[in-house]
Amino acid sequence: MDFNFLKNVAADLRYLLDEWDQEVEVNSLRVSSSIVRRLLTESGGKGDLKKAWRMVGLDREPVIGTYTIEPILANYSGELWSPKIGSDLVQRYRKNGKVPLREMFNIIPGRNHLWFVIAGGAVFRGSSMKGISIAVDYGEHIVENEPITELTGLNGFINSPCIFVLGYTINRAELIRYVVNKMGGGHYDKKRNESKVQDRKFFLFDIFRDTFITRIFDPDMDVAYFELLSIGQSLVESEDVKKLSYEIDALI
Repeated sequence: MDFNFLKNVAADLRYLLDEWDQEVEVNSLRVSSSIVRRLLTESGGKGDLKKAWRMVGLDREPVIGTYTIEPILANYSGELWSPKIGSDLVQRYRKNGKVPLREMFNIIPGRNHLWFVIAGGAVFRGSSMKGISIAVDYGEHIVENEPITELTGLNGFINSPCIFVLGYTINRAELIRYVVNKMGGGHYDKKRNESKVQDRKFFLFDIFRDTFITRIFDPDMDVAYFELLSIGQSLVESEDVKKLSYEIDALI
């Protein structure tokens, strides 16, 4: 048994519990986002959390309580926008950092078009926002949907969508990757290839954040950081994750 590894996992969980509370500094989310990546998506894509869970002899997989956007998308009565990404639009965004979103879609008059949905659920400065959706016809409107909660295994938690943006869903593993690899700069990543699905998702999320909206919850909280905070808080609030911390403490 690798006790040093278990000590590191326990320290990472303790950091999230102590630091990623409702008073967290946004810069802390940026600097420590790699902790969430390490816990959930590293170790050959399995994450240190799952590796530690098995190492201490716990069965099945840890269960996480979270919010889901899938029913919002399934029950939406308007249009789910599908983007048209051409070389002209890509070049304009690279050059100017902004593109009018309406040029990217076919708008059906009289119909609402869903731009953005975020699972959310984090508590920040005394407030919690969850199930937020943004739909547009000829004027934007923001709706907080009824909270939709689910208990899911760790694999489902990591791989289920937490954001819908401009026609594409982004799951939690992808959101973590987006924040760790991109955030802090806030500009287009020239290494991206729009012909690849994940890069296209990230490109559209770049455009959404840079062109339309960055902060809908708090003037200091970017939507990507807010969802990352939601992931971290859901993780440490899980009874199974608390059980893992207890088991590690008992061993070391």
